[in-house]
Amino acid sequence: MNPVIKLLFYKTYDDRLSKLRIISIAWFVILFIMMLMAGTPFLAALFSALAATVPLFSIGLILRILIFDDKQKEAKSAETSKTEAKTDNTEAKPAEVDKKEEVKTIDDMYSAEDSQNAYMEKDNVGTRQDSLEKANAYWLGTRLQMTEKPPFSLYVFKSAIDAENALLELPFIHKAKDTGNLICEKVLEFGYYKVEADNYEAIITGFDYTLDDFNKAEESFKKHNGVLKNNLEPTDNANKTASVGGDKNNVKFRETITENQFTYECYDGKTKADAMAFLKDKEVNKGLYYVCVYTPEGNFGRDINGIYEM
Repeated sequence: MNPVIKLLFYKTYDDRLSKLRIISIAWFVILFIMMLMAGTPFLAALFSALAATVPLFSIGLILRILIFDDKQKEAKSAETSKTEAKTDNTEAKPAEVDKKEEVKTIDDMYSAEDSQNAYMEKDNVGTRQDSLEKANAYWLGTRLQMTEKPPFSLYVFKSAIDAENALLELPFIHKAKDTGNLICEKVLEFGYYKVEADNYEAIITGFDYTLDDFNKAEESFKKHNGVLKNNLEPTDNANKTASVGGDKNNVKFRETITENQFTYECYDGKTKADAMAFLKDKEVNKGLYYVCVYTPEGNFGRDINGIYEM
């Protein structure tokens, strides 16, 4: 969305004072420039523009206090009454639960039976896209440099809950018991991130993204109120090389390379599965540090954001 349009029409309560401030500054600059062009001396133009701007800002601030603040108080009062009514209703009918308003803790995601096979952060072999900055880095950096573009699904959601639930319905994405983060059992870029208010994007992409995965994801995203933004359907010959069941002991150290501020810890492995087993046990806690494993089935790396195919 254009920043100017967003500034003028964004409706959240917290942005109103900021909008008033911007309008006042713009008014001051316009008056100041017009007076200078009319031949008014610099200091006279400056003080005249200030004198005309202060009343505008003051009137706007007073209107905000009298109108918008009162509306905000009324909205909060109505919300409090609604919450109290819902609490009373819950006490009367404990079996009824509003699923849309339900807040789940990490432990709630697992039953006693599931907890024995709970996934942990160390099981993640994908790269999370959990911020707009990471998404932009992928689309404008990593992907642009690829000669072959991997398949992907990109959907827009109105809430983070819908986006997360859509991803969790896929058999290879889970919530880590120890951190609460989403994890992926495949070497994929995945996750969701906030673009702006009531606008979240969820993505899955990578060469391990098979046609079967794609169909399941498209169905799940639509089921959870997602709207297609763009996609690239995989072919039947998508990379299906095994990424589980490997032996990390088959990965051997080659060399460490330091170039400027970048450090590359390089290894050789026999299979992709061996590389995955090795990289899952490697921790990278600082930026510009990369662990790389070269195998006949492809080359794989890990940095502070996760595991990826090189």
